[in-house]
Order: sequence, then C-alpha cells, then structure tokens
Amino acid sequence: MPMPRIPYRLSPAAMAVIGTAPAPRMADRENGVIATDWESGAEIWQLTVMVIDEGRAESMQMQVPKTGLPEDLTIGSTVRLTNMVASPWARASLDNRGQARLSEGVNYRAEKLELLAAAPGAPATAAPALASSTTSTAEASNSKKAA
Repeated sequence: MPMPRIPYRLSPAAMAVIGTAPAPRMADRENGVIATDWESGAEIWQLTVMVIDEGRAESMQMQVPKTGLPEDLTIGSTVRLTNMVASPWARASLDNRGQARLSEGVNYRAEKLELLAAAPGAPATAAPALASSTTSTAEASNSKKAA
C-alpha cells in the first residue's frame, strides 16, 4: 500500500547540496532487488541532500527515481529539488526480548534533481548547462567591449 504523500515546499531562496553519491534503494538486499516506483516502475535511488532554507540547515535522506538524477551529479553539487514530497511512516515490531517496539520516520522524495552548479573542483564537463551559460555571458561581455 502506498504511503501518503504530503507536498514539501521550500522557499525560493532554499539551497540544496549533494552530500552523498546516489545508490540504489534495495527492496530485497539478499536477492539484490532494487526498489521501484509504484506508479512508473522506475528504479528508486537514494542519497543525502543538505537543505538550507530560512536560516535552518537539515540533512535529508532523499529518494529519487533513477530517471530523475542528472548524469554529472557529484558530491557538493548544488541542485533544485523538483516536486518534493514527505511521506510519514510507522512500523510496529517485536525486539529480541519480545517487547513491542515502534519505529517511525519520514521519507523524503523528489521527482527529479536539476543540476544548478557543479561541485567546487569538479571537471568543467560536470555541468554542461552551466558551462554554456557562462560562455554566452563571457561572449556577450566581450562583444560589448569591442563595440
């Protein structure tokens, strides 16, 4: 049964920085089965993202469909989280002494990550959109000087 999904909105000034490299979320570690999205069937990957918003910083374990991850994503890259949702969960179980135990938490998920800036020291090819916009800005600046 799918968990409830609550839209999670960040302010326009929010900043998100990649803290760990993406890795597949395992549905069954023993058999090597990767978790998939209930709706699209896409593989689900997870990573840690540091979100800085309204004077607070929070480390979030984020789940993203593999199709929503940029190819050139590296630790330290700045990203935009698209269509982020929070899904609360709870699980009751028995510990090794037979005592009831309740685990609870929140899963965070984004539909995709948009690469805004490559990590400091990353190769120039790590953010092609950023490189092309920087080039066009430099060309525009040089053409103004020549005029």
